[in-house]
Amino acid sequence: MKETVVGGPSNEEFNYTSGWIVGSKTFYLGKFEVRAKLPPQSATGAWPAHWLMPDSDQCWPTGGEIDIMEATSNPFVNQIYGSYRWGTECTEDEQILPGAAYPPLGSPEIDWSADFHVFAVEWTETELIFSVDGVEYETVSSNDVIFPTSPMYFILDTAVAWYMPPGPNAVYPATHVIDWVKVSQITS
Repeated sequence: MKETVVGGPSNEEFNYTSGWIVGSKTFYLGKFEVRAKLPPQSATGAWPAHWLMPDSDQCWPTGGEIDIMEATSNPFVNQIYGSYRWGTECTEDEQILPGAAYPPLGSPEIDWSADFHVFAVEWTETELIFSVDGVEYETVSSNDVIFPTSPMYFILDTAVAWYMPPGPNAVYPATHVIDWVKVSQITS
């Protein structure tokens, strides 16, 4: 998809191409993993994400949205985020943004573009467990939120963030490389 982003201190116009892959299969419960390299931090505004959306007619976010990994390349914060978005009414997201961050503040920085990393969420009847390279960093409980009731499908994308458009020092082109996607279903 080609898009024009208007932003920055002088409302500059930027023309970029973003990508979006939608999975053709749906899954209910399981471990969802994506092995990927992310755009470099210098590609300000690049917004890669791996997420799951419900295969239903429910309005967003009443069917839930599982953000396995979401990041925005920028010079200020070098973290990825795992989030679960949900609500009881259309367009009323109950998730406090931006979700759980990894690595924790104060940890050594990770160059997400230098090596492949495995971004994952394990979705059970009672928990969503987010991890990077096997390290769990966030657990969401069904005691605290309304979990999805429909099977979900993958979306893998890289967009340009409307809230942090590339500035004059942004380094492009930038790539988001997907090595593989793996789903291990849980049987009841």
